[in-house]
Order: sequence, then structure tokens, then C-alpha cells
Amino acid sequence: MSAAARLDWWYQASPVYKQHFGDFYARHPEATGIFKGFYARFTSENERWAYLVRMLDFIYHQPPVKNTYQVLKDLIQDRPYHILTTNQDAMFNRYFADEQISAIQGDWCFLQSSAPQIDDQLYDARPFVKRGMEYLAQQEDKLYLPDDLIPRTIPLRVDTLNNKSPGMSTQVQQPWSQAVS
Repeated sequence: MSAAARLDWWYQASPVYKQHFGDFYARHPEATGIFKGFYARFTSENERWAYLVRMLDFIYHQPPVKNTYQVLKDLIQDRPYHILTTNQDAMFNRYFADEQISAIQGDWCFLQSSAPQIDDQLYDARPFVKRGMEYLAQQEDKLYLPDDLIPRTIPLRVDTLNNKSPGMSTQVQQPWSQAVS
């Protein structure tokens, strides 16, 4: 769906990617696209989290180039359906009801503890992203997030975003479990 909707910023340094991440790309030319940005050699956790906040804000708000999702919605609107997706960008959530979607590799609208065996809660990422973006909007250097804005679970104090794949949790699996039962 991402390719069909022409979301070309995932795997390449497209004009849209450069427009929004040009400063990051200049510092990390190996990061040709959002996914490769995960593997950049960050100078610090503060730089990594600044990138993640910006990336999350971007995927929450960047519209698809083509109306592929709307076309799909129009095609299936009167039929029973359940969407099973590996996309973590929550793009389907813009067009379909949450209970009709199973994001089997996780969903970037949520943060999850890096120690899920101790803390298996999912946390809404949007308030964290909003605070981070408010801070970055006031800064000249948009590649640094201070320690107090890096999310920590309480009382564990561990990083909360597993940025490659949040993994399966009972909350993420719930719609899929209901759809197949």
C-alpha cells in the first residue's frame, strides 16, 4: 500500500524526505529514507530521539500522494472486512476503524517498553511526540532532544520505543483475535 500510495520517503532520499529531514540527511548521508535513518550512527540517544520524534510526527501527518487508501475504502465499504497489515505507520487508521485493523508488526502510534517481559503496557506515543515537536520547533538544532523529553516508563526508567517492530502485545493482537474467532 505504501508503494501504491507513492509514499516514496521510506526507502529513498526523495524530495519529500529531503524537505523534512534534510538536516538529518546532511549529517547522516547513509540515511537515504526513513527506514535507513534507524541505522544511522547517532551521536547520542538525544539525537536518536530527536530523529524518532520528527519521524513519528511526519508519518502521523504526511498525506499519501495518491488516494489508494480511499479507493480501497470505497471498494470494500459495504462488505465485511478486516485489514491485516505489516505497515506500522497507522496509515490505514486514517481511513478505517481501529477495530477493523490488525497491525501485526506493531503500530507507531504506541510506545512499548524495551523490557516487555516486565512492562507489557502500550503507551500512546502522540503526547510524547507533541511535546518533543513543541520543543524542537523552538530550537535551531532540530537534531537534539533533551533527556527530560526522552520517554521513560515509570518506575522502570527504560527506553520505551522499539523502533523497528514494537512486537506483539495482547492489545495489538486483540482485533486480529476477534476477527478470526
